[in-house]
Amino acid sequence: MFYIGNAISFQSLQWTVGSLFYRHVTVEKARELVSQREPISYVGHADMARVISVMLETDVIASRMNVELRPGDVVLLAQYVGPRLPEGATELPSGAKIQFILVHVSTWNPVETEVD
Repeated sequence: MFYIGNAISFQSLQWTVGSLFYRHVTVEKARELVSQREPISYVGHADMARVISVMLETDVIASRMNVELRPGDVVLLAQYVGPRLPEGATELPSGAKIQFILVHVSTWNPVETEVD
């Protein structure tokens, strides 16, 4: 599945062990990704969904659905950095930014030996 969200919670990781691989992407790359595949939105804040919609030039709906990420899933994460988003916002306030991060959910791939 391909999702768009504004946070990842350990509650959404239901399997016993796994890995999250991520990389920052530009807003242009994020636009390209959502134009190629229709993401399932779990952006829980309506104002945030509107701001992301404007940035990505597509309709991102607000949805407070609980997501259960599984190996093979991909999340386009829109990470907000800045002061509290004003009520009714359609653009970012001064000093704020959204970092787009592409997250790939995978099975366990330890870099080092396990620690008890």
